[in-house]
Amino acid sequence: MDGTSPHERRRTALAVFAGANAVAAWGGALGLISGALSFGDDLDARLPFDSLVLAGIALGLLVAVPLTTLTVAAWVGDPRTDTLSTAVGAMLIGWIGIQVVVLHAFSWFHPIYLVVG
Repeated sequence: MDGTSPHERRRTALAVFAGANAVAAWGGALGLISGALSFGDDLDARLPFDSLVLAGIALGLLVAVPLTTLTVAAWVGDPRTDTLSTAVGAMLIGWIGIQVVVLHAFSWFHPIYLVVG
């Protein structure tokens, strides 16, 4: 036995899972802000102010920052981790809803991140 409780192992797994998703969100945010990523001309035109930069900033603030915060909280064993996990999951689900409403499009990412949320 490694001496860690099941609760500690779950927190570590949550930190790794949230961290991987935070890295993906930061990559998407930076890709949109830099112009390296695009949704395609039709979908880009549906963005508020036709701005990939604004979309990238929103992704960073509404997805990457909360996931990063959750990662750190889970890793250090912060007692607020469970509540934070629920809040971040709800924010992620909300983000997917906003994407569908704003872009009027569906991606295979949507159901995956609904489950992640």
